Amino acid sequence: MKKTISRKKKIIITSIIVVLLIPVVLFGFVMINHQVRLSSEHKALKPMGKMVSVNEHDMHVFTEGTGDATLVFLSGYGTGIPSDDFAPICNELSNEYRVAVIERAGYGYSDETGISRDIDTVVEENREALRLAGVDGPVVIVPHSMSGLEALYWAQKYPEEVKAIIGIDAAFPDWYLQETSVEEEQALKDYEQLSKFMRLGFIRFNSNVTELVNAELAELSDEKADEMKALIYKNLFNLTLINEQNAVYDNACTILETALPTELPVLCFISDGTQISPDWQQKSIDFWSQFENANYQIIDCGHYIHNEKPEIILPIISNFLENLQTLS
Repeated sequence: MKKTISRKKKIIITSIIVVLLIPVVLFGFVMINHQVRLSSEHKALKPMGKMVSVNEHDMHVFTEGTGDATLVFLSGYGTGIPSDDFAPICNELSNEYRVAVIERAGYGYSDETGISRDIDTVVEENREALRLAGVDGPVVIVPHSMSGLEALYWAQKYPEEVKAIIGIDAAFPDWYLQETSVEEEQALKDYEQLSKFMRLGFIRFNSNVTELVNAELAELSDEKADEMKALIYKNLFNLTLINEQNAVYDNACTILETALPTELPVLCFISDGTQISPDWQQKSIDFWSQFENANYQIIDCGHYIHNEKPEIILPIISNFLENLQTLS
């Protein structure tokens, strides 16, 4: 009888151990699988530009073309592969000008980093990346969305390096100082926790991510598809971008501590605001109108103006740069 009870206890204990071990084993499998595949996929990466070492991580700077003016493109928040995103408009502009696309830490072919994403650090990294890539100033900065903050701070701190700003639905500090709702703050916290979970490897088993990957790769060659897939899994949900988002309020405050470079020539393309907020268009006009030499253009399209309406903005950019050369 005692042996029977003892045997039952052993079976129960063994069953409990097995039940407890199953999620541990599965969790370990997910993590190892993700790391092994990341390592394998890394071999498919073929940066189009130059990889430079800045602040203990590698950054990718793509350049092409020659000309009297140098245009430096900075991507908005969350644009996965800036060098690819800007490629169509850069290809056109490179026929007359030198263009450069800086991929910040956590974007495109660049590494992630745990280093602070305060505006001063980010701008210094951009400047050093350009220098190492052989791009000399002064330059015309072309920021999209949130990188409008970088362009403004760059012009504030190093006015001799920035000839003008061409904003593509570029953000401005006042926008980030608006009060956020409790729901918005909670959504950001939830996204941060989700990102940490996904980056452990569960990103590989998320149906929404799988659909995104398949949609992005649908019309690409096998070789290009492998590279884009590797970049998506390398960058999606990365914590560098989370840190960047968390720093944006303080970065906006930093810019407003110093006088705006209102004498700087500025060309701004402003979207219809439907993908951002109903008051985006008017607040954009109000901010950029502070600049003495501001020229803003309202474009009837979404936030990625350079993708949706390149045929409209390209001749306007060329005309602006010609006038800028004349003024110089």
